Amino acid sequence: RPVIGAVEPATGRFVSLLVGGLNSAWFSHFLAHLAAQYPGERLVVVLDNAGWHTSGKVVVPETNTLWFQPTHSPEVNGREPVWPWRRRPTLLRRRLSSERFAAGTCSGPAQAGHDR
Repeated sequence: RPVIGAVEPATGRFVSLLVGGLNSAWFSHFLAHLAAQYPGERLVVVLDNAGWHTSGKVVVPETNTLWFQPTHSPEVNGREPVWPWRRRPTLLRRRLSSERFAAGTCSGPAQAGHDR
């Protein structure tokens, strides 16, 4: 199962949520979860232009501002260099059992949907 997460740059605090899919409904749920972790604070969430980030169906809490990175600019998105590696055929054939997922691939707060 996918994990959606955000890192607070000033402190390194990581807020995550184990979700049922990468779509606008789950992303909206994550944004509400994120806002609840910072009650009364204004949040700026920096995102790429994935369709499930930009969909008109995304519900954005009043305290969240979504700031989208320029398109086709991998130099400002630290995650971009990972995609060619992830698309390798050997990695695509690899399936993790739920036990292995729970035991090490995704551990700690992200697995439980809590922050650390």
